[in-house]
Amino acid sequence: MGRKPKKKDIAEYLWHSEPTKINATNDNWRIRYGYLDSEGKEHQTTETVNNERAKNQFVSYLLLREKEHKAAKGTTVASKVDKTEIETVEQLLYAYAEHTKYLHTIGDRYGWDEGTYRANIGKIRNYIVPVFGSFPIWKITRVDMRQGFKDMLQLPQANGNHKANGARVSQRTVYDCKKIISRAFKYATDELELITENPMLGVTVKQPKSSRREVWTEEQFNFAYDNCSDPQLKLLISLMVALSSRIGECLALTWSDLYDNEDKHEPSYIRNYKELTYRTEKFIKETNGRGILKVFDQVRSTRPDAKRRAVFHVTKTEKEIEAKTDRIYIAPEVIFMLRDYRLVQNQHKQLAGDSYIDDDLIFAHEDGTHISSQYADDMFRSLYEPLGLPKVDLYSLRHFSITKKLDYNRHDYVSLAKDTAHRQLSTIQDYYETPEDSVRIDTAKAIGKFLSRSGKSDSESKVTISLKDEDFAKKLEEVASDSAGKQMLEFAIAMYEKNNSGK
Repeated sequence: MGRKPKKKDIAEYLWHSEPTKINATNDNWRIRYGYLDSEGKEHQTTETVNNERAKNQFVSYLLLREKEHKAAKGTTVASKVDKTEIETVEQLLYAYAEHTKYLHTIGDRYGWDEGTYRANIGKIRNYIVPVFGSFPIWKITRVDMRQGFKDMLQLPQANGNHKANGARVSQRTVYDCKKIISRAFKYATDELELITENPMLGVTVKQPKSSRREVWTEEQFNFAYDNCSDPQLKLLISLMVALSSRIGECLALTWSDLYDNEDKHEPSYIRNYKELTYRTEKFIKETNGRGILKVFDQVRSTRPDAKRRAVFHVTKTEKEIEAKTDRIYIAPEVIFMLRDYRLVQNQHKQLAGDSYIDDDLIFAHEDGTHISSQYADDMFRSLYEPLGLPKVDLYSLRHFSITKKLDYNRHDYVSLAKDTAHRQLSTIQDYYETPEDSVRIDTAKAIGKFLSRSGKSDSESKVTISLKDEDFAKKLEEVASDSAGKQMLEFAIAMYEKNNSGK
């Protein structure tokens, strides 16, 4: 981060986040963006502007410079969309939805996986198209957008996973629709170059408040960890905390991803670049298997016409892997646990013989088949429920891990973002970091201690004691050097003098 760069120090602009309003009482906006300096090093910083017009001008400038960077480097994502067929907002939205499937296959963070794709297609069909679908993309304005989102709140809920009960569309759904439209128009301006100005710039929708995920305290975690007797579950918990990873990423770890360098006295690390998830055969065929590293033989059938297969899917782009951002360093203690667990797994191989399915998985059943996230959650639940601990899921361990790492690394968000694969540091602050009251209480005590000492001179901050025993007097002087100890000592002396005043 460092100081704010001057324009002459910026060689190329790389990306920018959506502008965020600093507070509701004024018109100040904050925009985070990434850039390359004259030496080719990548940085990120924020720009604060004090009105909407300045915000739109700065965002337009960033878009122009980012487009120049993409053109120079040839990094614009190729699209198979026929631009001549896109005239209305509806056509743009469905074209963008197909584009996100491609982005997902190359590990792009804006790609939609199969579940997200189905959910967002439902939002487009049921809520966005009825309001905005017929507008020509070059005629729709910010005024139309703002009014459209107000009208969307009056639509009835559509049937989805749950039967609609006649209620209106929620603020959360409208906010999700706004994100879809914003990125679709950004795609139209930056990638397809169908329009010159994004009509969503400056259009805001109230973001609903999200309740924080239930996370164990350090004492609760230690209690569960100490009472865990299952070596597989204990290793899974240890890796989720050590890697700050998602459950699918942990279950996709293979022994070949582990680089055990403890004997070489070098840092050991694990490569975290894929996840274990499920895809229908139809989706695999539609995407030509792009982004899928392995398809498992086992079939999960939810319906006769929708067979789902477990797959390894990439979670990082080739550029991120080349930059070695998929490496997460782990402590020797975790390495020793992995070594011990591998001995247990080798015993399972010997007992199973030829029937063992060896996919090199770290987490597998006794016959070598992969472990599902549902099975892992059930194992975790069987641990904490008998102990009477609060109900949480395995994903909460990611939140717990991030909070502890921030405590240990003195809130170095940049290094932690590499472990968590979050490009925007604000995501960690807003959604993952769980402030602990004990830390805030200790901070308050430290401030009080500082203030009580800073308001007095050195001569006033010590208690002079005259005792025959010089060693004892020295100890008392050490106690008196602390503000809390000084107060206790003064109180003890006062009580002694009071009790012995008549003698």
